[in-house]
Amino acid sequence: MVEKLNGLPEAEVRLKGNGKFDEVHGIVSLFEVYGGTIVMAELYGLPDEIQDKEEPAFGIFMDDWFIFPLMPVNGAAWCAAYTGRFHPDDMYGKKVTVRKMGKVMPVRTGDDSNGEEIVSGNIGEMMGDTDDEDGMSN
Repeated sequence: MVEKLNGLPEAEVRLKGNGKFDEVHGIVSLFEVYGGTIVMAELYGLPDEIQDKEEPAFGIFMDDWFIFPLMPVNGAAWCAAYTGRFHPDDMYGKKVTVRKMGKVMPVRTGDDSNGEEIVSGNIGEMMGDTDDEDGMSN
C-alpha cells in the first residue's frame, strides 16, 4: 500500500480558494487499492476557527457524501481514509467540497447540520505529472 501511495494517484482535484477563502489551497488524491479507494487530502490556509477541541472544524465531501473530518493546526490539515463505496474512476467529474462542520456529524451535504462551503473543485483523471496550469484538474 505504501508503494501505491508514493506513486501517482488515479484521480485528483487541486483546490484553490477564491473570494472570502482565497488563502485556502491543497489537493485531494484518490488511489485505487484493495477493491476500493484511499482518499488523501492535504490542505493549507484553512481559517483558524477551531470550534471545540472535541469537534472537527472542517469536513471533506465527495459527490455530496461525507468522507472524513479535518482538524487543522495553524491552518494546515492532512488526512487519509479508505472506503469501499467507490473506485477512483467512479468519481471523475464529481464535486469535492471542504465545508465548516456543525455540531452533528453529517452524512450528505444537503443535511441542515452542514456549514459554509470553504472550497470546491471537480475530480479529474490523472494524465501524468505536470505543473502547468493546463494540466491541473480543477
